[in-house]
Amino acid sequence: MHERDAAGSQGSMKFFCRPSNGGPPVKRLHIHANGDIAFNNCTNYINSSNYGLYLLNDSDSTKSIYFRHSREANGTHSTAEFHGNQGSMQIYGDGDVKNTNNSYGSLSDENLKQDIVDASSQWDDIKAIKVRKFRFKDNPTGDLQIGVVAQELETVSPKLVTEVATSSDDLTSTETVKAVKYSVLYMKAIKALQEAQTRIETLETKVSALEGS
Repeated sequence: MHERDAAGSQGSMKFFCRPSNGGPPVKRLHIHANGDIAFNNCTNYINSSNYGLYLLNDSDSTKSIYFRHSREANGTHSTAEFHGNQGSMQIYGDGDVKNTNNSYGSLSDENLKQDIVDASSQWDDIKAIKVRKFRFKDNPTGDLQIGVVAQELETVSPKLVTEVATSSDDLTSTETVKAVKYSVLYMKAIKALQEAQTRIETLETKVSALEGS
């Protein structure tokens, strides 16, 4: 069954389903007058403890859509899955992303790049980075994690730290938190490892020369 909030095209529409236990009808789908669509929870307040699916219509002029989804799942069950002919990818309830081939890539063709030069030394930067163990406040009893703190990393490599909105459903929001470009940090670590290998090889050559003299 369904009902309208108002007559004509300006009202919203609500769809109800009767549970298998014979109870009263339950609202399962709500199409709002502004174009928003809510499933199951039927509110736009979707987070780690309010489950459902919400499609937010950003603007009648741009027709852009913001997607928010939450499922009652932990690190053993997925909240979303994507399948192709050669594999699949799952997003789990603890935020982990797993796929069948353990491959995560970026477009890197030489034909797409310019101003290609060797990276400068990353030795001092990597030495100065503080690697921490921590828990997130919204999961205070969860497992300890290892990583960096954005504000601390910012003092060493400010370009690895960005500001992201705390609420993406409001494009005019100015409240932000700091995020870290971990993929770039890993490349800095590889460069520092290469530098360490060069130093080790130099020392090995000197030791061999001393031992042979």
